[in-house]
Amino acid sequence: MPRDNAVADTGKFQKELNSGILSLIVLSILRVQGEQYGYDLVRMITSEDGEAFPMTQGAVYPVLRSLEKQKLLISRLQPSEAGPPRKYYRVTPAGELAFKHWSDAWYFSVSVVNRFVPDPAHAQNIRPSLGRRTIPNST
Repeated sequence: MPRDNAVADTGKFQKELNSGILSLIVLSILRVQGEQYGYDLVRMITSEDGEAFPMTQGAVYPVLRSLEKQKLLISRLQPSEAGPPRKYYRVTPAGELAFKHWSDAWYFSVSVVNRFVPDPAHAQNIRPSLGRRTIPNST
């Protein structure tokens, strides 16, 4: 049976999108709240209350490692009496600058996408706007 490429590509698209969004979220949390223990940071992001980003713990740690490798975060280990040492993360000056550029890019991207990709709840009533022109209704 042939594989549905659109469905397969959706998974790849979502994974890449989530990684970028998660990087922005991590930098934002650490900028506002300061240094955080990795596990606490993961819990904030993956909260099951429906208010947090729908992400598994296993997806967050590679993003933390990637941001650290890019020198946007630094970490330190602190001994713990309850088990292995705890890793704490904080934003570097390069991370501050990256956050500014990435958040600007995020808001620009959201505004452009919202112009062309209608909210599914209202999709039948909205036509994308191309500047002053409007795509005519095909019905």
